[in-house]
Amino acid sequence: MVVINDAPPTVEISADPARLAAGGRVSVSLEAHDDDLLAGWALVITTADGALVQRLAGGPLATADFLTARDWNTDDRLKAPVPPGRYRIEASVIDRGRNAAQAIADVEICDGPCP
Repeated sequence: MVVINDAPPTVEISADPARLAAGGRVSVSLEAHDDDLLAGWALVITTADGALVQRLAGGPLATADFLTARDWNTDDRLKAPVPPGRYRIEASVIDRGRNAAQAIADVEICDGPCP
């Protein structure tokens, strides 16, 4: 008998602070779980309209529970500071059955101190 697991993993993301001045640092935490095994993960920064800014981290997994933390120094993939605006931190995970889950945290980079 073959059992097919079609339940997606769970994933949670947090970003602190959610609003900050240009040049600041955002601490990002990702927590994921699957009732079988997670197979991979990714953590990327995009603009509000979905353009890639930077891939923070990612890779293969072979565990049911996963927890990681990364810092984003508010720069792009070329290490240049990003302009003020709204950004999305997207966490995604996939399990061995190719079921995927995603979570998003919004971050605002202010032009000077945030009001």
